[in-house]
Amino acid sequence: MGDAAIYYWPDGDAGTLETIDFAEPLTTLELEPKRERFSTRTLVGRQYDNNVSFAPRIRVTCERFTGLTGGGKGLARDLLSLASHLERGQSIIVCEDTAKAWAAFSRTSQARGNTGVYTDGLLMSSVLAGGLAAADEVRFIGGYPSHNRELHKVTSWSSPLLTLTRGLRYSYDDEPILIQERGTWVAMKVPPDALGRPILTHDSRLTYSFEAVLEMDWGVVAAMHEQQGGYNDADSGHGITMDGAAKIDVDRGFQVI
Repeated sequence: MGDAAIYYWPDGDAGTLETIDFAEPLTTLELEPKRERFSTRTLVGRQYDNNVSFAPRIRVTCERFTGLTGGGKGLARDLLSLASHLERGQSIIVCEDTAKAWAAFSRTSQARGNTGVYTDGLLMSSVLAGGLAAADEVRFIGGYPSHNRELHKVTSWSSPLLTLTRGLRYSYDDEPILIQERGTWVAMKVPPDALGRPILTHDSRLTYSFEAVLEMDWGVVAAMHEQQGGYNDADSGHGITMDGAAKIDVDRGFQVI
């Protein structure tokens, strides 16, 4: 089992990686989904719903780690410095367990009931270098407008084929279709309503507590899918690498993490 970690690129398109190793498990990594939906009701009582957008939102905490050791003080400095990156609307990757850090895109659309999913090469394989084993869990998130999501237990992973213990509950026709190990989150940003909250607090610097609310930027996810270029083989080198993932997509006005 690996430690929890955060990855980010402080210098944008230069593409040099910064790693924050917590050297201990996270206290909390909770999904708090945010979906925008417009609903209207007719005079006869019929409700019509229009799903506008969906943003997976998570709350990450690491509570009361020591501030008395060199490692604890270094972690505090790293997290306080990370705040500047997040406040400017930049993306990070959060991994609950680096030994299981894994993400990929589905190669094709998926029908309800499928148990075998062919992936489109590994995503960010130079950073997300973990692996999946039997009984690990993965999360599927579909594209706009449905943004279906569900959690599954893995039977086996033999690149590029991911086999699940049961069939998919939903159909996935809207690309990209992102598949992540349950504790791996890519393209995460601080949402506007969380700005101004300190991500690190302390008790007279004897102990520190980290807490961040983060949302997935689906535009970044879609850009990573486009950059990956549709490679349909098991060569992880064809996945989005660290340098490619840090490239700024000027036309779209956002940075691909």
